[in-house]
Amino acid sequence: PSPPPMTPPVVNPGDVNDISQVDHTGAACMQIMTPIWTPGSVVQFSASPIENLGINFAYGKHAVLSSTFSTPAGSAAAAAAAAGSEWVHFGTGQCRDSSGSSPNHQNFDEPTSREECEVKAGTVEGATAYEWRSELSGSPALCQVYTEPVQQALAEDHHECYAVKPSGYDLLFNGGYCTTGYQGGWNETPADTAAKASLQACVDACDADPTCMYISYQADNTCSRYGFAAGECAKTDSAAEYLTFQKTATAVDPTFAASNAVDGVTDGCNTRGAVSPVGSGYWRVDLGETKNVGIIQIWKSTDIGELSNFDIMTSSVDSFEASDYDFCMANVDPPTEAYDSYECAGSSARYVMIRSEDVSTALGLCEVKVFGVSTARVTQTAQEQNPIVCGLAQGQYAAHWKVTATNGVYNYQAGFTVTMPSPPPSPPPPSPPPPPPPSPSPPPPSPPPPSPSPPPPSPSPPPP
Repeated sequence: PSPPPMTPPVVNPGDVNDISQVDHTGAACMQIMTPIWTPGSVVQFSASPIENLGINFAYGKHAVLSSTFSTPAGSAAAAAAAAGSEWVHFGTGQCRDSSGSSPNHQNFDEPTSREECEVKAGTVEGATAYEWRSELSGSPALCQVYTEPVQQALAEDHHECYAVKPSGYDLLFNGGYCTTGYQGGWNETPADTAAKASLQACVDACDADPTCMYISYQADNTCSRYGFAAGECAKTDSAAEYLTFQKTATAVDPTFAASNAVDGVTDGCNTRGAVSPVGSGYWRVDLGETKNVGIIQIWKSTDIGELSNFDIMTSSVDSFEASDYDFCMANVDPPTEAYDSYECAGSSARYVMIRSEDVSTALGLCEVKVFGVSTARVTQTAQEQNPIVCGLAQGQYAAHWKVTATNGVYNYQAGFTVTMPSPPPSPPPPSPPPPPPPSPSPPPPSPPPPSPSPPPPSPSPPPP
């Protein structure tokens, strides 16, 4: 007889209101519940198997925490200086790279003043600096706009070099440095040598250290970094052309640095975490390379900062512009327990951002973990409410479906597990019949009859 049919697969949805089990014998199937539905609506469903659930892509990676939401210098968006960009006076002289050579630039002779030159620079895509040469130099007035990094102003009268101001930093003064709070940067390590190569490299070095608050930069000389002990960074006058900046896009207390949310520690969330200043804030982690992001687990700081009505966003672009990000989930409620899991349904991204627009409180995170999914997705498009999807193998999934209705577009996310039960064991094969009993042995042969005795000898004849 045929074996009994397999028990239907067990589907444990992340949200029972969104996904329900379907009794479909012999295959992993599920029904996609779409509460928003109008005739003619189209349902697009995608489910990605979660892989490497034990590998947290965010652990130990570089994280940034801020009270602003803007584009940092060095990103693709920041490299393009738009009209209205802020510029910083790099020095009196010609704009040059570290070797003293003139970087790639364009010449414009129509501006008649430095201010007009600055306006012109704001229209050049990818502008990093501009140089204004006045008629007092003995040559016609000239506006030069650079599209490659400028690292110094080569001293020459009647030439002024201006560079795009690093986003997240304010220029405190030119020609001095902080008197206290020195952390490093004066050629103590190989990293110091790299940091002094350009203003952007110096900014990057300070951004990588959550305790760094000020930098004093001089091309190919130093990228001196100062910590919170510098206080207001009192100026020490110097004949050298130091540019000293104060970091503004950072938490003001290293106890609550951005890195706290990727250190793997989920205990003590009532006293620790990554906490932004009060106001609209964000936290972002760079995963180091593009990943297929599936599950994001968030622990909230319980007694410091707030986590409510936040957005989870992903991007492959090193940017802080909202237009460069995809919304994984928007206006999310905070975890109801110690942590909660949120699904991104296989978003291909390198950067994960958590953003709060609540200006009344500080953004507070205790720990954030990011897990990936496989690119082997199961997809289906249907024009029916609550369609059934089959073909799901055993495993954990992050799912996303979009309902395009006549009155709008609605997005849903959920996580679920498919467990394929083992088939019942086959009955053992029948035992072979016992061998037949052995045949009885034939009787031994009878012994031959005895030979007859020979006759007695004849009597001897009588003598004559």
